[in-house]
Amino acid sequence: MKGKKHTQEAKDKISKANKGRKMSEEHKEKISKANKGYKHTQEAKDKISKSREGFEHTQETRDKMSKSHKGKKHTQEAKDKIGKASRGRPKSLETLDKMSKSQKGRIVSQETRDKLSASCKGRAGRPKRVWTAEEESELEQYVLQGISITAIMKKMNRSHKQISLKLKEQGRVITGWTQEMDAKLLQLVQNETGLKDIVDILGVTTFRIKNRVKDLDDINGTDLFDRVNPGQGRYKIIWTEEQLLILNQYADNNAELVKRLPFCITTIRNKLEEIS
Repeated sequence: MKGKKHTQEAKDKISKANKGRKMSEEHKEKISKANKGYKHTQEAKDKISKSREGFEHTQETRDKMSKSHKGKKHTQEAKDKIGKASRGRPKSLETLDKMSKSQKGRIVSQETRDKLSASCKGRAGRPKRVWTAEEESELEQYVLQGISITAIMKKMNRSHKQISLKLKEQGRVITGWTQEMDAKLLQLVQNETGLKDIVDILGVTTFRIKNRVKDLDDINGTDLFDRVNPGQGRYKIIWTEEQLLILNQYADNNAELVKRLPFCITTIRNKLEEIS
């Protein structure tokens, strides 16, 4: 029989003869037992896949399939197998679009919501990232150096909440500006260092830098605030020679001017009009 193929007429006769025929439970059990452990070759899988392309069940068949599955529940073992097989499987854009459309306008009943809520209760969430002894020691050093939480977040790759909770657990607080930090800040501002560079050097936010310079101005009677907060109306804006060179070099490129200068575009345009 190998290589022999049924004619379409023979196929139709076989199909007609089997229609409506019901197999006994014993027969089903034998077929199931005989097929257990059997695996199709990749070639066979490809042929089956190709033969099913474009095939769609009729609405009547869909209704029958739906009805036959109602009330059935998967065992935990079956659920685990389905979950394992589905993990990491990429979905096509077409599939995602179909899933999205099928969910639009769907109203979830209160009963379903209660079931979902009950099933999630007690479920373990994402595992917490444990602090190592090395990380705790590193955090301690940063606190002693007077580094801000924002800078520590970047250095340790941790969230604000994680760092705050650990500091609270250790009974520590982020200290204010140290004398060394004040001295360094004044030196940087007096040397006309850009605000972005000061942020990188001191590891604190622009907000803290501006507030601290304002405080130091009031304490020391200096007028340095305009250098870190240009264009705000408190002091006259002072352009350095380096900034003027950048202004002339990139006069026709607004994007580069905003990127390279610590001023807003309005201030830059006003200066260009002034020197033109």
